[in-house]
Amino acid sequence: MKKALKIILIIAGSAVLALTAGILALLLKFGPNFGLYLIPPTPVKYVRDAMAFAENGIYASGDAWQEAKEAAIEKAAGCRTYEETYPIIQEALNVAGGKHSKIRSKDQTDEAAGKQMLPECSFKNGILYIRLPEYNLESGQGSAYAETVLSAVRENRDGIEGVILDLRDNTGGDMGPMVAAVSPFLPDGTVLRFEISGQTRDVILSEGAVTGGGSATEVENLEKLQVPVAVIQNEMTASSGEAVLLCFKGLDNVRFFGCGTAGYCSTNTVRKMYDGATIQLTVGCDVDRTGQRYCEDPIAPDVETRDPLKDAEQWIEEAVRTN
Repeated sequence: MKKALKIILIIAGSAVLALTAGILALLLKFGPNFGLYLIPPTPVKYVRDAMAFAENGIYASGDAWQEAKEAAIEKAAGCRTYEETYPIIQEALNVAGGKHSKIRSKDQTDEAAGKQMLPECSFKNGILYIRLPEYNLESGQGSAYAETVLSAVRENRDGIEGVILDLRDNTGGDMGPMVAAVSPFLPDGTVLRFEISGQTRDVILSEGAVTGGGSATEVENLEKLQVPVAVIQNEMTASSGEAVLLCFKGLDNVRFFGCGTAGYCSTNTVRKMYDGATIQLTVGCDVDRTGQRYCEDPIAPDVETRDPLKDAEQWIEEAVRTN
């Protein structure tokens, strides 16, 4: 009996050891994809991990990418620190993901996380003016951000005859709270699509809830306002700022004023590296409700103007008079 028990214990112990070894092997191989490391990577391993992630980039195919990837790994052999690899990784990201892909150090990421401006709203002569700044996911102020605009809508609802949505200098960030903030002026349904590897993913607005684009955000479902909306843009309107702009494309009551945008109309995925640095990689392009595809080209306005605010006000006044 004791001998049988001993054999059972030996078999059980062996099974546990085999299971543990298997788990460790999986962690060693796949853990870095999720930011899990059993041992600190060497600079070469660090770059290899970055290149494995970059394989998902929108342009990561063909000879140019293979050459860029191999060159990055070869150059990493001369690096002693992770920081020394950043320029090498960035050079490869330019090939794999284009101009919207980048690597940021932990300090750069932490510095950006501490900054968040809230929207500015004012109401005059029947026009609700909304200046919508970029939104940083790390700030944790999504509800306050959206509520700033929704509060202004509630307070002035009965007198609102038109809206000026100012997206100048909105360089992007998380589009979820931004779309939620302007949800009273957008019809429910698919407001934007992302095209990734030949497949599409919908950004949906439904009763105050935004899903599929940025962080899922839900706000009070205010009754829609059917009024003229003038969107103001400039060369610093970028990334998710451009995505918010595109949510208004194809609507009959909307017109765009200013100049061409930055041309970062693409969707990205992010990975945190061992040292806290983050890689932002472009994996797809934006598609508006009309089916128009955008990626790295600027979005042209309907009205090219050096005084977009004045021209937007005049357009709204004319639209109100003729309706």
